[in-house]
Amino acid sequence: MKKLLLLWTRGRTDFRMLSGDVTHVSGRLETLKKSIPDCFARKPGSLQEIDRWKATEFRQFAIYTGKIVLKGILQEQLYEHFLSFSTALCILVYLRYVVLNFIEQNEVEVAPSSWLERIDGVLFCYWPNSNVGTKVIKCAIPDKHLWTKYVVRVYSDTDSYKLARYRAQKAVETSHVEDSDGNSSRKIIPPRRFRAGEPNEVPSLSTTQQQPHQSVSAN
Repeated sequence: MKKLLLLWTRGRTDFRMLSGDVTHVSGRLETLKKSIPDCFARKPGSLQEIDRWKATEFRQFAIYTGKIVLKGILQEQLYEHFLSFSTALCILVYLRYVVLNFIEQNEVEVAPSSWLERIDGVLFCYWPNSNVGTKVIKCAIPDKHLWTKYVVRVYSDTDSYKLARYRAQKAVETSHVEDSDGNSSRKIIPPRRFRAGEPNEVPSLSTTQQQPHQSVSAN
C-alpha cells in the first residue's frame, strides 16, 4: 500500500495526483478521524505525513478509508484497480479457519469457513476427496458438485491455520476445545480412531485429515 501511495503522490506524472488533490484527500482523511471507532489503534493521518505512517495506518487505508477518500479524485482506471486490490485484501483478512465436529463420523477436523453452508437450518461442510491438506491451507474454492457434504458443528474459529490445528489437536488429546469466543470450553467425544483399544499415538492433522468413513449424500 505504501508503494501505491508514493506512486500517486510523488511518482510519475501520468500516475501522480495534483498537489491540490493530495490536499483534498488529506482533508477527507482528517474528516474521517471522528468517525473511526476506538478499536483502531490509530486515526487516519494526512498524506503529507506518509513517511511517518505505521503499518496499521497503511492497512486501514487499504481496507477501509482509501476507497472513500480516493473516490472522484484518483484517476478512474487507477481507482478501479485499487478497489480490486482492496477487495482482495478484505477477502484475505476475513478468511477464517474453523475447527469442526463431523457429527455422524465423530471426527474433529480443520476447514476454511468458506467450505460451510447452512441449508434448512442444518450446517454442512463440503469436503474434497483428494489433496485435503493442501486444499485446506490454500482455502480452495469448494466444488459443490464433486465434493462430499457432511453435517458438522463448529467448535472454534480463527484467522490462523496454525492456531486452528492446535485447537483441533487439543480436542483430540483432551476431549475439550475452546469455543469461538475463547472464553469457555465444550466437552466432546474422542473420535473413533483414538478410543481405548486403538493406538495411543495422535498423528498430526496433515495425516488425520482424511475423508470421514461415512458421508452425508450431497443430494
